[in-house]
Amino acid sequence: MTALRWLVFLALFFAWPLPLVGLDGAVVPAARFAQLAAAISVFVVVEGPGGMAGTMLVLLWAHALVYGLLLYGGAWLVTAQGLSRLPAGFSFGLAAIAIAGLLAWGALGSPYETLFHHSDVRASLGALYR
Repeated sequence: MTALRWLVFLALFFAWPLPLVGLDGAVVPAARFAQLAAAISVFVVVEGPGGMAGTMLVLLWAHALVYGLLLYGGAWLVTAQGLSRLPAGFSFGLAAIAIAGLLAWGALGSPYETLFHHSDVRASLGALYR
């Protein structure tokens, strides 16, 4: 069940849209917060934390960490309290269908809104990480 828990967590971390508190309109996965925070971390190391860089660094890392912990808790709840009560093959199949649906929704739709995207405010999963 541990491997399934990590699989559910990673799917949620990379695809579940979450709001950016403090900036109106942004709704992206926690992995996007971590990606942007890592990029700003390099900038802060080179240029220093002055201006908005330090504020954005703290804001984005806090979002990635808090959302990551909440998503892992959710994955634990789903696998330990829900899927573990089902037969092993059925629970894996149900999780695989749910993950595939989440990824298809992210890839085929445009559920993400980001202020940090290069072409459009709304994006699909592929365009978001490009």
